[in-house]
Parts: sequence; structure tokens; C-alpha cells
Amino acid sequence: MNKDSFGDCTGREIVARKEKPEFRKTDETVLRSVEEKYVQGTLQEPIRGSLWAKKGELLTLTAELDLPEGPVAICQTGSIVEAAQKQPMKQDALEKQMAKTGNTPFYWESLDVEADSDIFVPMGALNELRRNALTQLESAACEMYRRETIAKKSIDKTEWPTETEKKEWQVYIEDMAYLPAVLARPVDAVLVDCACVKPSEWHSLVKRCHEHGKKCYLGMPYIFRIHSRVEWKENRDLLEEAGFDGFLVRNVDEAGFLEELGISGERIGEPTAYTLNMRAREVWKEHGVARFVMPVELNRAELKQRRHPQDGLLLYGYLPMMVSAGCVQRTMDGCNKKQGWHMLTDRKRETFAVKNVCRYCYNVMFNSKPLSLHGCYEEISDIAPGFYRIHLIRETVTEAEQILDRFMDEFSEGKVGTDSGKAFTRGHFKRGVE
Repeated sequence: MNKDSFGDCTGREIVARKEKPEFRKTDETVLRSVEEKYVQGTLQEPIRGSLWAKKGELLTLTAELDLPEGPVAICQTGSIVEAAQKQPMKQDALEKQMAKTGNTPFYWESLDVEADSDIFVPMGALNELRRNALTQLESAACEMYRRETIAKKSIDKTEWPTETEKKEWQVYIEDMAYLPAVLARPVDAVLVDCACVKPSEWHSLVKRCHEHGKKCYLGMPYIFRIHSRVEWKENRDLLEEAGFDGFLVRNVDEAGFLEELGISGERIGEPTAYTLNMRAREVWKEHGVARFVMPVELNRAELKQRRHPQDGLLLYGYLPMMVSAGCVQRTMDGCNKKQGWHMLTDRKRETFAVKNVCRYCYNVMFNSKPLSLHGCYEEISDIAPGFYRIHLIRETVTEAEQILDRFMDEFSEGKVGTDSGKAFTRGHFKRGVE
């Protein structure tokens, strides 16, 4: 990468396509200093304190540590200070013994010693006092950052849909060529990526779906930047007039923006919402997102624990591997303002499709094989998702029709047909996070 060109992070200027850029020589003195201080050395925080050593009174050590959240102070007492019988302990001896903080996370920035001139304190008593005080200070500092235990919320399992109940079918498309095939099948909701339909076409799209008895949702961009906000604000009236049944939310920025815009409609959190647990799900609900597609990072056992009667499962689709502002088209041949596909091949000769989304100026790289849970009905029945989801990204129309029929036959009718013969992956369904 060319580090001097990050001001414009979409074109060929950020990529070293031929010879590698020259690198400056490293200052060995700086490296050695950093290693001695941060790698080999012990990192310690400065503390302030005082030692009280008066005859007939308890030996007392106080210590104070400054933290961003505020100061932490402790007071530790030891044995009673005795009068010296022979050799009294000098003040510098007390200071020297207290300064031995060793491998603790602290060192004395300042230590005030108040002591009588004719006292005796055993070295063991001083060491024990210092050790107990610093241990107490460390515990008090850590306590400031300890998170409160959140009570686990129970879920009413009576809400769970049974396998005999009809499941909702949602089909997400990134090309309008798939729409006739989707409308011709018993699909409950059509989900359309916003990059493949113009604002002027929103109303007719919703009307067409409603005429076929299907809900219509608009999928928001993978990346929601300033110019995206401007476009959506400018088309707010068209968005409201269109009457979408809801929106697909991919990140928290979009959830907040819809709240700000005041547009009605259901919000469905995509897998990129990463609701890996119920606590994350509750946080999203506070922003108006009520239903989710469960994360593709979870395996079957984890999905069973994470499941919720309102959340669905992705049965088929090419998964995004990377979303980037770096544009392949602009890097290789210059920006032509045309949405399209590019193919990249890795060292293992695997081919990855990259879609350049010019309208929002980003690229999406998809996995070389689609996720497919065809033939997994029995295993998925334990999860009991609230709805099924299919993504149509880069298939031909004929392939899309076959995919819809194959999955609906299995998961609605119980008829397991043969695979298409094309390579696919089970994702993490039978594996989990590596």
C-alpha cells in the first residue's frame, strides 16, 4: 500500500501495483529504547503516599493512584511501633525499604515519611505493610473497571413457532431481473437492495409487490457515509410515499438515521448486526430493530442457544467477505460510473466476485462458493427459526428459479431434491467460529 495517498482511498493511488515503495531506515536507537522500556521493562503507574511511624501507634501507610475516572486511595495499618532498645531506625532506611515495589504495577512518585527518631520497626513488618497496601490499592483500582453482572433474561418458549406452523419466506435480491421469479412463488416478503432501484422507481416497486400479496422491504447500503445520508434525506418524501413495509439495517448508523428521519416501517437487522447473544439483541431493540437474521458466524449448537421466535435463518446466498472503499474498477481502468462485476483469483486459483456499487462508491467481495443449507432440514428444525431467508446475488435467472423451488420444496413441503451440482459451503453451520 502507498501510505501517502489515503486522502483519496478509492483508486489506484493507494496500491503499489509494480515495484514496492521505498521504506525509510529504522533508527536502531529508538527501537532499542522502546524495547527496553516497553518490552523488557516493567510498566508501572506512579503513586503518592505517606508512612506514619510513631512510638506506641500503629504503623500506617497510605497510597493514592490517579485514574481517568478519578483518584483511588487506601490506608493500610500494621504492627505497633516500638521504641528502639539499641540501634534506632533512621528515616532514610524506612524510605529505602518502602521504595522496593518490585514487580508490582506501581512505583512511588512521592512518599512522605513521618517517624520518631528513636523507633524500631522490623524489616519483615515493613515489607508486609508495603505488600498489603499495594495489593489493596491494585484491587481498589481494578474494582472501578469491574462490570456489573446483568441478570439473564428468560425467553417465553410458548412463543416459539412449531415446525407445523407456516414459516415466513423472505427473498433478498440485488438485481431486478430476479423480481418476476420471486413474485411468481409463494414468497411472503421481497427484499430489494437499494443500489439496484432508483428512488423514482420505489413507489412502483412497492405497488407491484403488494399487488402480488407480498411485503416489500428496502435494503440499506453496506456502508452508510455522508453522501448516502444526503441522498436519503433528499428523497425522504419519495421514501415515505413509496410505502415500504420496512428496511434492512446493516449497521447501527442506519438504525439511528432511520430514527432521525422519522420514517415508519419495520426494521430487520441483517447478519452484519452481529446479534451473537441476547444482550446484543436487546441493545438493537432499543434502536427500533425488532427482528434479525441470525449471525452466520454461529454453528448449529450456538444458533440453538441464540434462537428467538422472531428471528430468521439464512438458508442460501453468497456471503460478503469484504466491503471496501477501494474500487477495483477505478484501480485497474479508471472510474466509469457503471455498476458491474469483476473477478479476482487468489493463489489457490479460487475465483471471487467483486461488485462495484457506484451509487454509494464501495466494492463488495463475495465468497467464491455460496452458503447452502439444502438437505439440513432435520438439523434446522431444532433451531426453529421464525422465518427463512434466501439471497440472490449473482445467479442467473434460471438458477434463481431452481434455488427457490429446491429450498421451498424441502422446507415447506418436506421434499428433499437433488443438489444443483455446483460447489457450495455450509459456512459455520457445522463448524463454528475458528
